[in-house]
Amino acid sequence: MKKIYLRRTAKIIAFILCFAIVFFALNVVFSNLYISRTPIKSFYHLEKNSADAVFFGPSQMMRGVNSIKITDEYGIPSFSFGGNSQPLEMSYYYLIETLKRQKPKVVGVEISKIFDAKITPERVISSYSEMPLNAEKYNSLIEVFDGDKLKAAKTCVPLIANHSWWNQMNLLQIVGDLLSDHSEEYKRRGFYISYEAEPQKIEFLNGGVRRNS
Repeated sequence: MKKIYLRRTAKIIAFILCFAIVFFALNVVFSNLYISRTPIKSFYHLEKNSADAVFFGPSQMMRGVNSIKITDEYGIPSFSFGGNSQPLEMSYYYLIETLKRQKPKVVGVEISKIFDAKITPERVISSYSEMPLNAEKYNSLIEVFDGDKLKAAKTCVPLIANHSWWNQMNLLQIVGDLLSDHSEEYKRRGFYISYEAEPQKIEFLNGGVRRNS
């Protein structure tokens, strides 16, 4: 009887461990869905106290402040914590998270979202999926969702928040993502360009403009 009890207990513990491992692995995968479009994972790969200037705000900040150039050419270690449609509530909590790891001398905040605070649920999910689960993340989501604690709690878990992706993922994608090397994304220091720009020579002719490639 005792052996049967021990065997059942071992099976239950093994099941719980397997479930926890799978759940954790899937959360890692679903937290990496936006790694090429948000600066969050890049931030956590910075050395501590290695950013003298940190910038927050919506896409104008993410695409407009070249933190790589500021760092490499001007010698000011910088990081852009910008993100699409980032409202001030989100910028505020990103700042709190930043101050846990960095001691910036300059903080820049783009404030256009004072006048337009709308953000889609998809943007919220992409902006928070990569953030570690902590009190700041939960409190920030409550602010963004106007006090809806249930929606905030669901968004805290990447696997649940990104449920619309469930039928689009397969085993190869999941394994591939777990084994992927994201080091190139981490080198961008939060700066994001959605297309490759090539320099063009501009000629002005009789009030018109001709662009030579």
